Amino acid sequence: MAINDLKMIGTFSELSADQLHVSIYKSLDKVAKRQAMLTQFSHYIVENMKFYHPCWLVAFKRTCERGLFPPKAERVYAFIDAVSGYRTEIDAFPSLTDNVDHSVPIVEAVIQNERILRPYMVDLENYWNRQYVGKRPSYDREEIILAYEPMILVSLRIGEFHRSIVLDGVTGETREERALKWDQDDYHKF
Repeated sequence: MAINDLKMIGTFSELSADQLHVSIYKSLDKVAKRQAMLTQFSHYIVENMKFYHPCWLVAFKRTCERGLFPPKAERVYAFIDAVSGYRTEIDAFPSLTDNVDHSVPIVEAVIQNERILRPYMVDLENYWNRQYVGKRPSYDREEIILAYEPMILVSLRIGEFHRSIVLDGVTGETREERALKWDQDDYHKF
């Protein structure tokens, strides 16, 4: 895939120093918060690196048969991390853009094509089917998009405390839980 064909989930927002420091501070544990002083946070930051992280966005058409009534069809959306395989339902597709910062590194996807992605989609369908007591709905995959999420890796050193924190590059929210799964095999069970 050429770099000009990439789809981005939003663009990097220029977080002010204060916003960045507050986002980092919120993600620290109690011990590190006691040691850190919010007014001197710029001294604690060792590295601040932007990168694009791959993920799959999938739109399904779920059709539920209802006996005497006409079938009910609805769209459901899924997010699948292309590195860890972490998957979840989302409310709607995020807005996608073609704006790529060519100086920012791109993480290579482990789940690189739809053939490798298929078991993850089937697992999501099976998870959703547990909600139904009677006949299970059928799923048709309508749209599958490989997109890239802007993220920021911040390395901190507060006294003897060393930590790397991953933040969403658009909102500044922490993505620590997902980042921990990138090295684990919990979600790579297929």
